[in-house]
Amino acid sequence: MSQMFMQFPLAFAGAFTVMMLLGRLGHAQDQSDFISINCGLQQNSDYTDSTTTIRYTPDTDFIDTGEGRTVSRADDLQRQFSFLRVFPEGIRNCYKIDIKSGQKYLIRASFMYGNYDGEDSLPEFELHLGANFWDYVAFTQMDSHTIKELIHIPMRNYIHVCLVNINKGVPFISTIELRRLPKDSYQTEAGSLALLQRSNMAANDTIYRYPNDNNDRIWYPEFSGDWEELTTLLPISDESPYQLPSVVMSTAATPDSIASKYLNFSWAPKVVDKNASYYIYMHFADFVLLNGSWSRELDITINGELISAPFSPVYLQTTTKNTTVAAERGNYYFSIFSPGISYRSILNAYEIYMTKEFLVLETNQQDVEAITNLKSTYQITKNWQGDPCNPQVYLWEGVACSYPVNNSSRIISLDLSSSGLTGEIADYIANLTMIETLDLSNNKLSGEIPEFLAHMPKLKYLNLNKNELNGSVPVVLATKGDEGLSLSVCENPGLTGQLPCVKKKKNQIVIPVVVSIIVVLLVSSISAAILWKRKTGLAIWKFRRVGGGHDDGGQCDVFLSFRGKDTRKGFTHNLYEALSTEGITTFFDDHKLAIGAEIAPSLLAAIESSKVSVIVFSKNYVSSSWCLDELVKILECKKSKQQVVIPIFYKVEPSTVRHQSDTFALEGLVHNRDKIPTWRAALTEVASLSGVAYQDGPYESDLIKEIVTKISDIVNKEEEKKGAKP
Repeated sequence: MSQMFMQFPLAFAGAFTVMMLLGRLGHAQDQSDFISINCGLQQNSDYTDSTTTIRYTPDTDFIDTGEGRTVSRADDLQRQFSFLRVFPEGIRNCYKIDIKSGQKYLIRASFMYGNYDGEDSLPEFELHLGANFWDYVAFTQMDSHTIKELIHIPMRNYIHVCLVNINKGVPFISTIELRRLPKDSYQTEAGSLALLQRSNMAANDTIYRYPNDNNDRIWYPEFSGDWEELTTLLPISDESPYQLPSVVMSTAATPDSIASKYLNFSWAPKVVDKNASYYIYMHFADFVLLNGSWSRELDITINGELISAPFSPVYLQTTTKNTTVAAERGNYYFSIFSPGISYRSILNAYEIYMTKEFLVLETNQQDVEAITNLKSTYQITKNWQGDPCNPQVYLWEGVACSYPVNNSSRIISLDLSSSGLTGEIADYIANLTMIETLDLSNNKLSGEIPEFLAHMPKLKYLNLNKNELNGSVPVVLATKGDEGLSLSVCENPGLTGQLPCVKKKKNQIVIPVVVSIIVVLLVSSISAAILWKRKTGLAIWKFRRVGGGHDDGGQCDVFLSFRGKDTRKGFTHNLYEALSTEGITTFFDDHKLAIGAEIAPSLLAAIESSKVSVIVFSKNYVSSSWCLDELVKILECKKSKQQVVIPIFYKVEPSTVRHQSDTFALEGLVHNRDKIPTWRAALTEVASLSGVAYQDGPYESDLIKEIVTKISDIVNKEEEKKGAKP
């Protein structure tokens, strides 16, 4: 058995299936707690699906980017798969959906390509929930749909469902559905549950969901030639939190031979994530009134290990048995058998989930609400999507954040200069209580300067230049200069009184004799560096400020982590040269460390001093313990120093890094067994950061240009912040 339900042929949604589904309806609950979004559907085009009776609404109230498209509709295609929203622009595009915090939800995202663009090219992209990676979206057929389903408890009163472009085609989405579940169902020790398999043991082609299942779980038929099907027309009740639908529980599989006591089946995950666990739910209901010395007593084993004490399914009532197993192997063998004198074993349905721990905390909710209100008030057209601060590679344009350990990130800088802002200075800004730098210059803001700006406790730099403000500067704000606030209100014709004005310094003319001294020092420094490099083979440094040495105590802009034998003379060196050409100070280590040697203190210092760390994951990356130690240090600096981390997946799949599979398996590192748990956690964490993936597609030079542009923007923002400090 495999995960067929993840990509099911559309034929199963045909007329025969629909007829069967509608012919056996149970008592359906109302849809008041349902959120059913048909992406790409035109505004004010709500409709009720004729198959499921589910009411679908357009997505226009949940997102303001992307384009609606349609798929040529076959007779057997459910209506919701006739529409989709595509995202040709932007790397990350996010839906914001209001929900009830602290409630348990089934969250389902569905995708049907259907060759909507006529390109006959199946895309691949990432699906994120808020600031965290959820899953990859990929397809095997033009006319199949892919479904990703999660059981999750949101801690905010909204969720973000995000589509992320990984340069493998244009992301799109067909539907987003949310269903509230009973709080006592599907409980875990930690994390959420991602659906891997949900099967109804029935020898037919019928797919059941709402209105048969009040919780709108989708049940796919599964049967084997080694089984016999048992059925009943009597209703099956379920008073447990799982609320299994009667129509699903009214069929069961049993061994095809009366003499056989064993009902056997197997399951294999597509990808083995050794950091996860599998939660398995088996659902039983008996159809036979048992009497005399016979009983239907069942034992359950997985891979030969008994997971349940003997039990007897209840007549016409659902019994659920659940267990947890470690995700440590590729195949799982299930056996349900009847010990002693007993009726044959049965199984009505089962579900398999994988734990998902979403470790990246979202930005402080007050900060999110404040900046979201600013976006709405000023109709800001920047691609502000999803969480403002996380993941760091998708930091909102003009925003900088702090990242306290084990706490929500905070917005500490906001640059809305030259953003076309009109009207008064919005009081939502006052709710950004950790902000240090605020730049509202070169807009058309009007009205008086609000006094609340003087009461923002962390504010150190305030630029209101080139607006249409009037009145006078509040006294309490003007006196803040004595407390370290740099305030500038240049070129506001309507302002009166004493006006603080700080203009950017122009380049100063340096007299020739000073230039000569600098040139001599520069030549001497370069000569010494070349000689030192030849003797030691150690790191190459290039400084941004020609002739100026480095005035940050040795700080560099970028640290490159890479596996030398894979990319030193190719991709990474070309990236290094491109960064250096742009004047970006880059640490490129050219030293070949002896096997077993410890990471050099100079490297640790270089990592700590960098603004950005770029990690080039290549085929043999984990064969170097040095690379893995670098990775751990980089992630430590990400948390403690708010360092930006950009992973580049060079001819390796991000999933290979995340799951430590193939060449990224760590089991062979026998000399460092004590470090393996730390390395494993680091690889899993960094692969959850959205970066850049490259296979054998576009020219490497185009990819390098994209990376350099991204890094340049980050570095320039850091320089502007530094220059703004008084």
